[in-house]
Amino acid sequence: MGFKTKARKLLKGLVILSEQFGLRKSIWTSSSIDKNGNPVPWYTFPSYEYLKGLDLRKYEVLEFGSGNSSKFWQSRVRKLTSVEHNKDWFEKLKTEFSANNFTVILAEDHDNYINAAKNINYDIVIIDGVHRLDCTKAIIDFNPEISLIILDNSDRHPCCAELIRRKLNLIQVDFHGFGPINSYTWTTSIFFSRKFTTEPYENTALPDIPLGGLEDYN
Repeated sequence: MGFKTKARKLLKGLVILSEQFGLRKSIWTSSSIDKNGNPVPWYTFPSYEYLKGLDLRKYEVLEFGSGNSSKFWQSRVRKLTSVEHNKDWFEKLKTEFSANNFTVILAEDHDNYINAAKNINYDIVIIDGVHRLDCTKAIIDFNPEISLIILDNSDRHPCCAELIRRKLNLIQVDFHGFGPINSYTWTTSIFFSRKFTTEPYENTALPDIPLGGLEDYN
């Protein structure tokens, strides 16, 4: 393989990450968006590509930490409740959302933030805000029959992952890779109950054709 061929392959890989996954646009705007400017969760690209292929419309979701992920989940699940500790961000979200299936709770106090897990119904929990270890402990105490847990930045919170595996006996799948905004890789972990069931989202194939795969490689 000659130098020009190698250079073209390297450039193609950079273009796929920068343009097709939207990394350039998300860095330039400091916002978790895709190549078309649509809001996406600030998770790793591999985890997002997997999650968006699942039909989760029958599930109710509790989200610790709100943002563009809330905008994504609100359109994909039956009901979404987000817990936010930052008052300015809370006020911003309230002005941007009008969906009947979405509620955002302001909980600046540690105990109120954690205890949100005790006061609502949910099948899926997303741990992506402050007090992650205490949020994990609260889920274990208040909802041991949880169907699915998404733990972002799990590489920085291995104690949370260990607790979920040991106490709830869930199946852990780690999605390492790049994601929006950042120039480094991290890990988003998804924990499945052995009773968790779902179907592909609408007409999505599982596995779907990957972004930058051979099918659209030119």
